[in-house]
Amino acid sequence: MISMPGDVVLQDLPFDIELKKFVVENDETGMPKLFPSEIVTNDHETGAATPATVKVNEPAFYRGVAISTRHWCRPFRVGG
Repeated sequence: MISMPGDVVLQDLPFDIELKKFVVENDETGMPKLFPSEIVTNDHETGAATPATVKVNEPAFYRGVAISTRHWCRPFRVGG
């Protein structure tokens, strides 16, 4: 466990989270409507691989931990 500024604590989890797919779905005006993430949690103890979908305001839960979308941005290129 590592204490960080701003009352943030970092700690190892008993599982890894693998992002399999991230999709941005737009509405009819071209504005982002949904951006779901397909993830897999890989349990260190059991070896189990558990798929889940994470959406805005719809986190996935694994071993008591909420996994949510915090932020995303459109891809961009710097330079030519």
